[in-house]
Amino acid sequence: MTEEKLARVVSQLLELSKAGKLNWEITVNDRAFQTNFEACSVRISERGDDDDISHVISIYQRDGTEIEAISIEALSNHLNGTLEATIMGGHLYNLARRNARGVDEALDSLLEQLNNR
Repeated sequence: MTEEKLARVVSQLLELSKAGKLNWEITVNDRAFQTNFEACSVRISERGDDDDISHVISIYQRDGTEIEAISIEALSNHLNGTLEATIMGGHLYNLARRNARGVDEALDSLLEQLNNR
């Protein structure tokens, strides 16, 4: 049951991130990004190297205590292993990274400057 709820959480995080409705933040780990909610925060991190990357979703209580963590790949395997879930995890990580680092704002600024030349 918990895995099904986690899968729904990941899916909703992805949809809200695509819509620009979540504010992801940089953490002390340069490969992890976090978004905060009223009762908890969610972190997505990337682990491994170029040949073997995994994405981990962690949920923290407001006091910083980790209450759950699972790799997207393990979650996918538990739910009858779909490649879609693994791709979804990578896509969510990239959206969170770009949002936290302000990539869209930097690109908008760059495009404006290029258009003014």
